[in-house]
Amino acid sequence: MAPLNSANTIRDGSPRDAAELFVSDLIANATEAEQEQDRQGQKKRLLSCAQDASLVADLGYSKYRGYHNPSTGLNVWRGVCYAVPPTGELRWQPPRVPPPVLDAPVIDATSFGPICPQALPYFPSIPLVPGNEDCLFLNFYAPPGAADLPVLVWIHGGGYGLGDGTQDMSDITNANDKGFVAVTLQFRLGAFGWLLSGEVKRRGVVNAGILDQAFALAWVKRHICQFGGDPSQVTITGESAGAGAVMYHGIAVKGTLGTLLFKRSIASSPYLPFQYSYDEALPTARYYAFSQAAGCPSSGKVYECLVSKDTDTLQRASYAVTQQAPYGYWWVSSPRAFWPVTDNSYIKNRPSQQFASNKINGKNLLVGNNANEGQQFVPTTLTTQDDLVNWLRTAQLPNLTPAQINTILAVNPNDAITNTTGPYHETNGLTGPTTVQLSQAANGQHQRAINIYAEATFVCPAYWLAAAYSQTGKGGPAQSTRTAWFYQYSVPFASHGGAGS
Repeated sequence: MAPLNSANTIRDGSPRDAAELFVSDLIANATEAEQEQDRQGQKKRLLSCAQDASLVADLGYSKYRGYHNPSTGLNVWRGVCYAVPPTGELRWQPPRVPPPVLDAPVIDATSFGPICPQALPYFPSIPLVPGNEDCLFLNFYAPPGAADLPVLVWIHGGGYGLGDGTQDMSDITNANDKGFVAVTLQFRLGAFGWLLSGEVKRRGVVNAGILDQAFALAWVKRHICQFGGDPSQVTITGESAGAGAVMYHGIAVKGTLGTLLFKRSIASSPYLPFQYSYDEALPTARYYAFSQAAGCPSSGKVYECLVSKDTDTLQRASYAVTQQAPYGYWWVSSPRAFWPVTDNSYIKNRPSQQFASNKINGKNLLVGNNANEGQQFVPTTLTTQDDLVNWLRTAQLPNLTPAQINTILAVNPNDAITNTTGPYHETNGLTGPTTVQLSQAANGQHQRAINIYAEATFVCPAYWLAAAYSQTGKGGPAQSTRTAWFYQYSVPFASHGGAGS
C-alpha cells in the first residue's frame, strides 16, 4: 500500500484539505489493490488467498506470526498494527501506513494490542478508564488452512467513546461451520477520534475515528489474502455505534464507493445521534470546552497547545468533558461530547439526506433492532408528563419547537403516571398495553420516554437504512441489484446490546 497523505498541496500551490487528500489516496490504494488482485486471478486461475503454513503474515513493515488455538480449532492473530500510532503531531491527523522495513523481525501475534483512550457516558461514580494512543490494531480468527473465505469485519460499539476490538470471534465463526475469516478493529475514540472545529479541519481532520475504520477496511482489502480471506467478499458489521459506523460507511463519499471497501453489511441497532457540520457553534464550543479542560485557552487558536499536551492530560480532559453530560449521555445541546459530524470529505451528508438520494455503498444489508432499546439511557426520575417534556426539550431533542414536541407526544400516547412499584412486563404485541406504556423495565411516563428515545436513536435509523438498500431512488441502481432484510429481536428482555445484537 502506498503511503497516504504523501502530498499536501494541489497543483495551484494552495493547501489541500488533509481529509480530502486521505479519501483520494484511500480510493486509489483500494482500487489498485482490487485491480492487482484481478490481474493475478486472470494470470493464474489456481492462485488463491491462503494462509502460509508458518502462519506468518508479511505486511511489508512488520511480520506477524499467528498461532493455533486448540480449544477453538482456529488460527488466531492478535495485535496486528495497521497504522502509525497517532500521537503527538499525528494526533487528529489521518491514519498512515507504517514505513516499510526490510527483513523485519517476526512478531508473535498472541496478545491483543492496547485499547484506545476511553470516554464513557455519564453515570454516577463512573471511573476514568485509561487507554493508549498507540491502539490502531486488528485481530483475526480463521479456520486452519483457510483459503478464499468470505470476511466478516466487526466494528465495536460504545457511542464512539468506549469499547475495543478484543471481542473473541471464535464462537460466531465456529457456529457458522468455520465458513469465514473474522476481523475485529480498533479506532480512535472520544476527543482523540472526534475532536471537531474549523481549526481542527484546517490543521488536521475531524472524524478521525471513522477515517481509522476506512483505512482498516482498505488494509483488509490489501492484506486479507494472507489470512485466508477473499478481499472481494467483505462484510462489515457492528452493534450500536458500530452499526452506526456501518451506516456511515454506507453513505461515505456520497455513496460513490460502491463495493470498493465492502460488499455486504450487517447493522444491529444503528446508533444515530445529532449530526452537525464540523464548524457549527456546538462542535466549536465543545472544542473549546475540551481545550480548557486540558489547560489550554478557551478561545482562539488552541490546536498547537492541544498537540503539545501529554496523553494523560488529554485523556483526563476528555473524561471531564463527557462527565458533564446528563445521565446516560455522551451528547446534549451543550459542548460535552464527541461524535461524527458532516466533514465534507468522507461524510458529506446527514444519513437522512443520503438515504433519500438512494446513493449507498455496498450491495446487501441485514439490519434490525431489539425490542427494548432505550432503557439504559433514560433517567429513572421521569414520572410525569412535565418531567418527560422537560427532558425532551433540554437533553433529547433541544432543537425542536414546542409544537414539534407536542406532535411527538401525540404519536406516542400515554396519560399514565409512572408507578415505580409496577406492574412491569412485556406487552403481547396484539392487545392491551403497548411498548409506549409498559415493558419489563418501566411503565407510565418513564416507559414513554424510553420508547421515544429508542425509536429516535436506534429503531427509525434501522428502518431508514433498510429502505435505502431496498428501494430505487434518484441516482440509485436498479432495485434488483441491492437487497435488504430487516429483523427485530424480541426475546425478553431484548435490551440494547442484548443477544439480538
